[in-house]
Amino acid sequence: MHEVAHAAACLIFGMPIVRMSLYNFFPSHGTMGFVNFAYRPGSIIHMIGRVVQGVAPLLLGGAITIWLLNLTHVAVFPERTVPGIFNWANQVGKQTIESAMAMALSTPAGALTAFFVVCVAIHAIPSRSDIRIGLSGLISAVVVVSLIVLGIDTLSKIVHPVSSLYPSKNGIMNTHVLPLLDRVLHWVAHWIHLGLFWALYGAVAVISLSISATAVFILIPAGTVLAFKWAYRGLANTYEEKSAISIVQLKQNMNSPVNEAPGSQNAQPTQESTEYAKAEDSTKAPPKP
Repeated sequence: MHEVAHAAACLIFGMPIVRMSLYNFFPSHGTMGFVNFAYRPGSIIHMIGRVVQGVAPLLLGGAITIWLLNLTHVAVFPERTVPGIFNWANQVGKQTIESAMAMALSTPAGALTAFFVVCVAIHAIPSRSDIRIGLSGLISAVVVVSLIVLGIDTLSKIVHPVSSLYPSKNGIMNTHVLPLLDRVLHWVAHWIHLGLFWALYGAVAVISLSISATAVFILIPAGTVLAFKWAYRGLANTYEEKSAISIVQLKQNMNSPVNEAPGSQNAQPTQESTEYAKAEDSTKAPPKP
């Protein structure tokens, strides 16, 4: 899905694909897939295309997440304030996680669907190269889009006064051109606003689901395994220290002299007792001839 989104963005904006790999099972260069494309630096379309190409996996992942989790019926527009936007993002994250959990616990098919959505969300996060490519055309794209939005807003403000100047005229300008232009401007502004809303909604849903899934399926199991490893190493080190102390004590006991009890049969006569016996024998009278 990640590389398919990149390739689709290149085709939509007319940037020729030079080389691509959808998935590499044995990545030797650290990437699981790639899309190499060419573009013209001076082209406005390619400037916008680079921005869209950088965030294309996030947009496609958001669309799949919204569709499969059926989040369209719970989506609401945020308030146009900074606290309202933060509260809206928090609400979107909670709705996404709750919908995924409810689907996973419903039926086996729902569990497989939730697992697929989680996999899509994890792989929909843009990589560092995607962010770099997107930022390379971001400034120009922001300027162009701002000019387009400003032009649409200006034209929509001009059309109404012009059409109201001569309401009794039956010319083609008042009867066809200006009303058609007014409807087109409203239609374009409506769809731009709606597209930006769903793009932002999908991005927040994907990021929330990706962070939660990473914590549940990667961080917590990895932390548990590391905790068991540290506990095992601690117990092993303690056992080795106790074993070393026992061996040292055993060697010391083997090297210490053994004290026998007096009158023991295995007791060996000391040098003093031997000399005393010799002196005692020398005092005896010699035998008679």
